[in-house]
Amino acid sequence: MSGHSKWNNIKRKKEKTDAQKGKIFTKIGREMAVAVREGGPDPMNNGKLRDLIAKAKANNVPNDNIDRIIKKAAGDGDKNTYVDMVYEGYGPCGVAVIVEALTDNKNRTAGDLRHYFDKFGGNLGQTGCVSFMFSDKGVIVIDNEDEKYTEDQVMEDCMEAGAEDFEFGEGVIEISATSDPNEFRAVREALEAKGYPLMEADIQKVPSTYTKIDDPELCEKMQKLLDMLEDNDDVQEVYHNWEAPEEENVGDINPYTGMEYESNSVRMHPKRIGYVQVYDRSDHQWTDMTEWAFLGYQERKKALLGKDYEPPIYLD
Repeated sequence: MSGHSKWNNIKRKKEKTDAQKGKIFTKIGREMAVAVREGGPDPMNNGKLRDLIAKAKANNVPNDNIDRIIKKAAGDGDKNTYVDMVYEGYGPCGVAVIVEALTDNKNRTAGDLRHYFDKFGGNLGQTGCVSFMFSDKGVIVIDNEDEKYTEDQVMEDCMEAGAEDFEFGEGVIEISATSDPNEFRAVREALEAKGYPLMEADIQKVPSTYTKIDDPELCEKMQKLLDMLEDNDDVQEVYHNWEAPEEENVGDINPYTGMEYESNSVRMHPKRIGYVQVYDRSDHQWTDMTEWAFLGYQERKKALLGKDYEPPIYLD
């Protein structure tokens, strides 16, 4: 694994906002519904469903939600027919990107993804254009924020479970395992039985090499591309080989994410009636504007940019 990419990606997953977590719940629910239709509602007889239940629990999906999704799918509550699709393309500076989707409308999904790639300096490619840069690997991430687990203990438990390797990071442990679904499931269940708190447990596409982006503006475009892809309801997973830079917490920090506020974040002015404050990451400052001036500016932007217009992020 190159540089800090792996740990940065894990850190970003831990810092998902409530809205982003809600998206994750919905996407896992769609996967579970498909698994129930294909293999039945009993997880003991449906290995895929068992894996998804573990994934849901690792993402803190409540048990009531899991039960409700399974019952709804078993009762044919969702009439949509979903198909698995894999898209490949390039981000800025040739960063390789693979997108796994579960969609009921292939034309809509392909159109949306093509728009995202074009908008942020990349392009959607042909099947096979970047997949050769990735290999499948079973990945299990353990929460070790309190440093409860020692290397000797983890080594012994990993050997007993049949894992291939492990690595300690900041507050987490990443365990590597086979990409064979049945064997990976056995490793995951063995670690669960030992009480390890799983943050994620999936068969993932791991890049063999990584690509750096030196230009800050292109870094921002790459991050926005990933955010747009992950925010799409049809997209289940996004893999890439971008070696993202370490994020520096400069400027004003959002207490809900632990990261700097996004540009175009808007809040009511804490002292001046009729004013708002708009955040800009480039100079790490809030700018005061009257509400009327701000709304007028947004209308002009919307008329000028059309479908490329990005609405402000309202904080209040």
